[in-house]
Amino acid sequence: MRYFFIQGFYYQRQVWFENAYMGDEGLSTIVRDGLIPSMYAGSIFHRDHNEQNELVGAMQDENGPSELRDIVLTETELSFSKYYQKREFLPPLDPRDDFIRYVFKKGEGNTWIGEFSFPNHPDGALRRISRCVLTPVDWNLFKRDISKFVDDAVGQVGIDFDELARVESEL
Repeated sequence: MRYFFIQGFYYQRQVWFENAYMGDEGLSTIVRDGLIPSMYAGSIFHRDHNEQNELVGAMQDENGPSELRDIVLTETELSFSKYYQKREFLPPLDPRDDFIRYVFKKGEGNTWIGEFSFPNHPDGALRRISRCVLTPVDWNLFKRDISKFVDDAVGQVGIDFDELARVESEL
């Protein structure tokens, strides 16, 4: 099975207002612009945990949770479409148009370098830069039997939860 964590940054040019001290003139509002990084994180895995099935995934960024679809992962290329489940800070678009396409090429180590685009954007296909890391993950991290996982962890690290509860109750 192949399971991965994906974490990265996308960069967008932003324009903002800023107050600046102008000496004897006092404060003045000026316009600044620059590339602003935004972080994203998520996971990619096989549907139903069957390696014969397609890759699917989920991601979270400052605009909310999203589903990853149309994932292609080879030794040298990574691509996917990101569909927001609910856009937190962005205006809603037609659901058919509300996706962002990411395309990466393999860089050094586990770094991937590429771009993302809004193929159906009203102003045309906008393109921006992104880079990420793709980290292979052992499926045992996602154990379904949480109580067994906690029991195993307690045995491995020696945590006495009864004692911990007693101490917390005395606080």
